[in-house]
Amino acid sequence: MPFWTGYFTTWATKIVMPYLFCYSLIKHKYFMTIFICALQLLFYMIYAHKVILFTLPFVLFIYIIIKTKKPIIYFMKNLTFGLIISIGAYLIGFSRPIIILADRFLLIPAQIKFAYYSFFSVNEKVHFADGLIGKILGIQSPYDYTIPQQISVYLYNASVPFNANTGYIADSFANGGVIGLMIISIFLIMFVYSINCVSQNVDKRITVPLMVLLFMTLNDGAFLTMCLTDGGLLLFLIFLSLNRKTLNVRK
Repeated sequence: MPFWTGYFTTWATKIVMPYLFCYSLIKHKYFMTIFICALQLLFYMIYAHKVILFTLPFVLFIYIIIKTKKPIIYFMKNLTFGLIISIGAYLIGFSRPIIILADRFLLIPAQIKFAYYSFFSVNEKVHFADGLIGKILGIQSPYDYTIPQQISVYLYNASVPFNANTGYIADSFANGGVIGLMIISIFLIMFVYSINCVSQNVDKRITVPLMVLLFMTLNDGAFLTMCLTDGGLLLFLIFLSLNRKTLNVRK
């Protein structure tokens, strides 16, 4: 399939359909809600990515929490309770799916982050050669594999390299060391501030679930990946459009 279909699939399943899902719940358009769920399930059956399957249930969970009086406290309590159960199951020897929360949120990300630091603190940095910046500037990677694949070989001794992805902190260090980490962190702060500004007048039942869903990708992905591949810039444009529409209605 053409390379652009990957962008279309990610934007559709992580941004567009979650937005329409929240909108249909707010407007009580339940036929549309069912249709969006069926369409999301269809995408999962085509691509078989578990993220697609769990996206709308997670959005619904955040949507329900936003309607409570103390959503942040309610969210943290549920997350903490889930992590305690998951870690307890891990310690007494239970396997998936019970331990998946601690496994995916705590154990594996921490292990991979330390591996990134351990490898790139003594080896040459990649200088953003793997992504769009490297392609535009013609930067060549010093390695035969991409960063996540190189780490899979280093950490797991993988005979067939796979993507050992991690969050933006480790990815920034792998590309530019401490300076790269500082630069990307500044860009992240600017992005968060900007998207917060353009969503001031948009219903929080739409903005919060979509923003939580987007920023959670930073636990396993790079900042630039979040902006482009995961649809961060698309979400910014959607909020900007909704914000202007709200202001025009008020006027």
